[in-house]
Amino acid sequence: MYVRKRGDRWRVEVEVMVDYERIRDAKTFDTKAEAVAWGAEREKEIARGQSRKTDYSKTFGDALLYYLETETPKKVSQKNETLRINYFLRCKELNTDVKLHSLTSEMIEKYIAHRLKKVMTSTINKEISIMRSAIRVATQNRWIDHNPFEGISQLKEPPPRNRRISPAEESRILEALDYEEGIPPVQARHRVAIMFLFALETGMRIGEISDMDWNNIYIKERYLKILMSKNGDSRDVPLSRRAIELLEMMRAHSRTLIHDRSEKDEFGRVISYRAQPVFYKDYRASAYKASAIFKKYAKKANVFDMTFHDTRHEACTRLARKIDVLDLAKMIGHRDPRSLMIYYNPTATEIADRLG
Repeated sequence: MYVRKRGDRWRVEVEVMVDYERIRDAKTFDTKAEAVAWGAEREKEIARGQSRKTDYSKTFGDALLYYLETETPKKVSQKNETLRINYFLRCKELNTDVKLHSLTSEMIEKYIAHRLKKVMTSTINKEISIMRSAIRVATQNRWIDHNPFEGISQLKEPPPRNRRISPAEESRILEALDYEEGIPPVQARHRVAIMFLFALETGMRIGEISDMDWNNIYIKERYLKILMSKNGDSRDVPLSRRAIELLEMMRAHSRTLIHDRSEKDEFGRVISYRAQPVFYKDYRASAYKASAIFKKYAKKANVFDMTFHDTRHEACTRLARKIDVLDLAKMIGHRDPRSLMIYYNPTATEIADRLG
């Protein structure tokens, strides 16, 4: 039995050999006395075989694969979660071949230390969240009788980005993308330029723009419908006259590809990198390609430390001057208007100018 203090609480870990296998369990208490008492009793229970008939043959990898097959398909973020779990399974520092009953918090902490050298804390928090969920399901299946994530705290994340896009930077990026006002896009970079301008008008995410379908765009009523947003909700996005102009440029591009088709419901995807946008279904690939193109040409324009997602910050700040905060929250897709503060980033000078 091993007892140690973690913060203001006491963590006890027990380890008992049963049929040539090490069975571990752990728990955290407010006092050392409680921890010692529980540890002593738990050792006796495990030695007597009272470990809830746990299946000790299962590995951490088994738990992750089961979660991937049964729970991940239910998620809006299915593709990203699948990529993360596949990374876990091949990561040597995580060792998913370890039996679940031997999985300890120290092993998780070792993985966290490894990842801290490569990615941001926000990424690690998302990864640990997936692992916790997989262990929760494994516990329900009686594959594990202790929580190896007990005592693993969420890492402090960096403050939200507040990167604004100046008029000069906007002009340089459009120039680098070879954008000409009113000219239908011909090359991929021209379409990215229109996506960039459209994002500044609407505050839409790059994935949402890539997923736009002519069947869900209502020019006369001046709005488009997003069937599935990042948080799983659908929403209607009002369109400014400028946004409609940009869409008409994309419509002209679509017509050059589809020649004699003129009915709206025959167009399909608005943004495409293939010859026939009607049959282009994987909008995520389109979003990744657009993001890579934007990054390339932003660098060419000598605009650094900028991502496509920064258009959302800039759009929210611009739109806040025009519409009510509740309307803005509805347009952007935030359930809680307070969360808009992440994206609303006016400078003190801009606020002062409005004061008169």
